[in-house]
Amino acid sequence: MRGQRPIAHHWTRYEWSYVYIFVCPCTGESYFLILPSVSIALMTLALEEFMQDINPKDDRVIVLMLDNAAWHSSKKVVLPKNLILLPLPPYTPQLSPAETIVPLVREVVANRIFADLDALEDILCDRCAFLMQNPELVRGRAGFSWLDD
Repeated sequence: MRGQRPIAHHWTRYEWSYVYIFVCPCTGESYFLILPSVSIALMTLALEEFMQDINPKDDRVIVLMLDNAAWHSSKKVVLPKNLILLPLPPYTPQLSPAETIVPLVREVVANRIFADLDALEDILCDRCAFLMQNPELVRGRAGFSWLDD
């Protein structure tokens, strides 16, 4: 007779925050938004905020590479003027410059316990501000040689 794992009741009590990462791999300039979830509506909001900050005069065309997550690629996402989305091939997160920045964000929260979501978000805000002020660090991670051509 085979053994059986004991039944244990548990209650997973997690709260989540999501860091939306935008990065220019050639310069290391970065932009972060911390939002409560991922959704089509919040992706639309993130794109609007991003474009207002980096292209307030609407005088440049911005090409944004991103993966094929449902909230990225939905036709319901409203694109700001002068923004073009360039989807990466499926199952290739290693090609995303933003993906290489995730460890830089995570390293300040790894193996830590936070009293509440506000405490976590305070640390994340500080880290994102640091990364935005240190583009050479970001460029060192996101600066793929194949993007410079």
